[in-house]
Amino acid sequence: MGATVERNFSMRAFQVLLAVLVLAVSVTALSASGRDEHVVLVMSSRAAQPGQFAASELRRLFLGMPVFRDGDKVVPLLNASNKEVYQAFLQKVMFMSEANYQRQLVLRVFRRGGNRPAIYHKTEHLVQAMEAIPNGVSFMLQSEVEHLNDVEVVQPLW
Repeated sequence: MGATVERNFSMRAFQVLLAVLVLAVSVTALSASGRDEHVVLVMSSRAAQPGQFAASELRRLFLGMPVFRDGDKVVPLLNASNKEVYQAFLQKVMFMSEANYQRQLVLRVFRRGGNRPAIYHKTEHLVQAMEAIPNGVSFMLQSEVEHLNDVEVVQPLW
């Protein structure tokens, strides 16, 4: 019995150590790849600028809850074209992992109805969606915005 408890403890310690190592590597990779990169909230340059969003408004918005500006509903557009930025957005703005975020979206849709935010895996498709949806907002690297004519920065996120 003692060997089984000891083996379970060492296996659990190994799992915790592995999780810490993976987290450390992912944080290092994100900081190394985006050392001088800032992530900003963006929308189409043709849309009326809604002003600054509070952190709680952004969380509600990207959880599929309605957020209004000047009587118009703001539409969240998830940018998954850069996996590191997407993961960092979930951690720094939404304060949850991707699995927890997806779980929260599903629960909210089933409980209250509505739709999950659209996900875009290519920047070109995201920009087209922002042009087509007047109050669509998303997030991306500041360096990406500088190369796009039809996208304007609403506010820095980090």
